Amino acid sequence: MPRWRLSMLGLARALQHTTPRRLRTTLSAEAAYAELVLKTNRDADVSAESLSELLMECAGALSVSASDANAGTADEEAIFGEPPTDLDVFLDEDRWRSEAYWQSAEVRALFASESDAQAALRFVENTLGAEAVAGSKIDDLAKDVDWLAVQEAARPVVTVGELEILLPWHETSSDPSVASRQLRVEGGAAFGTGEHQTTRMCCEWLQETKFPAFYTMCDYGCGSGILALTALRFGAACAVGIDIDPDCVKAAERNRASNGFGVNEARFYLPSLDAGGDASSIAYVNKRFTSAPEGVAPFPEGELPCDVVVANILLRPLLALRDTILAKVRPGGALAMSGVRVDQVDDVLGAYASSFETAAVDREVDGWVLIACRGKL
Repeated sequence: MPRWRLSMLGLARALQHTTPRRLRTTLSAEAAYAELVLKTNRDADVSAESLSELLMECAGALSVSASDANAGTADEEAIFGEPPTDLDVFLDEDRWRSEAYWQSAEVRALFASESDAQAALRFVENTLGAEAVAGSKIDDLAKDVDWLAVQEAARPVVTVGELEILLPWHETSSDPSVASRQLRVEGGAAFGTGEHQTTRMCCEWLQETKFPAFYTMCDYGCGSGILALTALRFGAACAVGIDIDPDCVKAAERNRASNGFGVNEARFYLPSLDAGGDASSIAYVNKRFTSAPEGVAPFPEGELPCDVVVANILLRPLLALRDTILAKVRPGGALAMSGVRVDQVDDVLGAYASSFETAAVDREVDGWVLIACRGKL
């Protein structure tokens, strides 16, 4: 039986990226859409990632989403998608990526018609084998519904403190005092639209914490660049963003431009190759550099540390890249870290607290925390 493989970029496209532009050109109120619902089983050697990529790239799906089939039950699995820090395990990509998904996943794919959904199901069974899918069904969607409007209505303006985060279909306020507290970001091209608890906490912290006038800021693991842009909206003189994914860097650059910030105010980079950290991070950086699109550059040598650094990433990279992150903070500066669960706080404080005058949990939402560190270094 053929084994369907996909790249890390494919994951972002298949599971996280349903572009409003694509939907605008394919959805209409007249079409009779259908949703193909498939269940995967890890024991069948087919992950939600593989199935999503196959549906999106080869079977004509308009959009794809994946979730834990056991969500809300005692069998629900909390999986955050962290790559392993052990290099040998990292290089065995089939192994660790297959374990990065739920034992049983539900994959939902939208098609323009029931016949398209049926054809996609046959294609999946012929490609992967009938045993690869633990269950399937096709749901007809109402014909007289404007599904584009439904999708847009499902994602309203996100308000975080005084900040309003707009998606492409939202209107900018005509009131300059309101518009100055708004940011526009792409929906789905990179992590960071203000909806996740960790992003919200970081945005709140940037708004509420007193920093020196015209401070400099680094958004480490920038995704969409939303935190760097938030800092600029609320007093930063300039900001830099760093992300391991070239597509995130490009998305952040587009968001910078769409919000009217110049390259002298915000710049976004890949990490430098000599940034340090664990072997798997460096191996991943090397892989990403070989496929980096034109216009995406590594973080320049000699860049000065910043007054404020925010790292909204997960526990493993926070620990593995400790020295790299600390080097971005100027003496006496501030560091905020999120992407951390309540039960991981001691690990983070154990790695970082000794470098600062103060280090503690600043806020908590739904089991996620933001740890704020200030002074010394």
